[in-house]
Amino acid sequence: MRRYKRLRRMRRLTHHQRLVIRNARRLQQIVEAVSRASGIDVPTLRSHYVHSTYVDARFAIIRLARRECIPLPQIGRALGGRDHTTILHGIRRGEQLVAGDHWRGRHIAAIEAEATRILAGVAPPEMPAAEPEPEPPAPAPVALPPPQRRHGHVDRFGQIICNP
Repeated sequence: MRRYKRLRRMRRLTHHQRLVIRNARRLQQIVEAVSRASGIDVPTLRSHYVHSTYVDARFAIIRLARRECIPLPQIGRALGGRDHTTILHGIRRGEQLVAGDHWRGRHIAAIEAEATRILAGVAPPEMPAAEPEPEPPAPAPVALPPPQRRHGHVDRFGQIICNP
């Protein structure tokens, strides 16, 4: 009986352990949603590539994860073993880009919006079916003037040589 209670006690998770597991699952969902939204596969997001499209997707992951109150070290581990100070720098840099009028800030915001829509399970907005445009009326035939007769001939340089 005593042994059974001890085993049962060991199997119980602490509140902190449950939070870590919940955060890890949610972080994995965020990474997959950003991957779908940006069109970049998950291993590339976790890699150390520094091209702006990959970095912008990572900024979106970091910003979405911070909204979920996931700790910086856990975000860093999910993004390929990065340090928490790197994640802190990513938060600050991402905020600068989104707050400023820069194309990368708009790119990050667009990835975030699409990933949020994916996480919420909302389908992307459908484009309304465009009605076919009626064909414009055929233009009236234009009467061309009769060709003028040129006197002379064209030399090898394209110049017209007139005969007197």
